[in-house]
Amino acid sequence: MNAKNNLTLLKAMFFGLIAMCTISCDKDDVTPEDPGITISDLVGSWHATSALFTNNSDAEQNFDLVENGGELRFTVLAHGGVRTWVEIDTFSDEWDAQITITGDNTMETTPVESSRTVNKFTVDLKENVVTLTNVDDSFDFNGDGNEVSATTVSIFEKQ
Repeated sequence: MNAKNNLTLLKAMFFGLIAMCTISCDKDDVTPEDPGITISDLVGSWHATSALFTNNSDAEQNFDLVENGGELRFTVLAHGGVRTWVEIDTFSDEWDAQITITGDNTMETTPVESSRTVNKFTVDLKENVVTLTNVDDSFDFNGDGNEVSATTVSIFEKQ
């Protein structure tokens, strides 16, 4: 081999080595974008261990539905349908909704019944525990029929 061929071969090997290192380094440094929580992460039945309502104007005023003998649960289906049940004392209710989840882990529930309110929650999922936070809720803390602005933080365990 002459010097010119050696130089060409050396250049090709050098550029090949650079290309391999660049591709290899890119693959090591890049992680796939975290899609956040998806509906499939929530499929199944969930039971509340806490459902705390806090008055947005008076943080000292709060009510935990579960601590006061109530029950809150929901079931999510693969297509995003959800049924929710709530019971406390002599009151019980259930409703169906469709959920959507955006990349920032915001879940919106759109009830099937148009008379019900659309709700937005921040969703935090760790293993089999999901925390739903709604800062734009309302609750009747005094039992007088007057609901006030409230934040709800509900913690559910997967069944």
